[in-house]
Amino acid sequence: MTWDKTKPTTSSTLRVSNPEILANFAAVETQLGHGHNFPTNGGHSEGSAVCYYEDSAPTTKQDGSTALDANDNGSLWIDSNATPKIFYHYVHPSWVATGTIMSLLDEDDMSSDDATLAPTQQSVKAYADSVVTQVLTAKTTSYTVGADSSAAVECNGHYIFTNNGSSGTVLFTLPAGAANYKVSFICQTAQALRIIPDGSEVFVDFTHSSTAAKYISTSTVGTTITIAWDGAKWQIMEQIGVWDEQT
Repeated sequence: MTWDKTKPTTSSTLRVSNPEILANFAAVETQLGHGHNFPTNGGHSEGSAVCYYEDSAPTTKQDGSTALDANDNGSLWIDSNATPKIFYHYVHPSWVATGTIMSLLDEDDMSSDDATLAPTQQSVKAYADSVVTQVLTAKTTSYTVGADSSAAVECNGHYIFTNNGSSGTVLFTLPAGAANYKVSFICQTAQALRIIPDGSEVFVDFTHSSTAAKYISTSTVGTTITIAWDGAKWQIMEQIGVWDEQT
């Protein structure tokens, strides 16, 4: 049914109950009624898709004066004063929080550390892949950690240095300790693997602190160690086997 603007004619005198007028009323109601149900007593009926965008919970119908009732069940309200926006649906006599409306952040390294935005699926996967990846790096000659890229990269907790394939002692010299530095070592060849601290820095486990500037070493295959900078020293986080301290 569509609106017929030619009816009734300007020369007609008709009651509002005339079929031509009623037909046009019905056409208007059809267009306005997309997503709404109009009961015979006015307003709208339960399940209608009425949506409010206000900074406080609506208490009246769209006419601004009639109180909400059970016929308003299913109405929607977005709290415009909240960040992120909170989404509610109406179940008489209360508004029930359904969820939030927010933008998505496409940021693979999560560097903004935003407390209000959700990441995209692709960003979550990229970040997770970067976090769990372990980089096993073999050195057959002495090496300063960070020389191939940077100390921040090679002490990010993902690098494991090894002496695999070496024919003699391999010295690993650590960079100066810095916040969040963490690095691991594993002996894979029966040759001495030494870890040398920067300057007067020391290695500490739960019961012992090494002498300043002294290295630790092992030549036993399978011996491992993970160290992390705690702000003042290299804390031994994990250890398998025996690491000897320089005398």
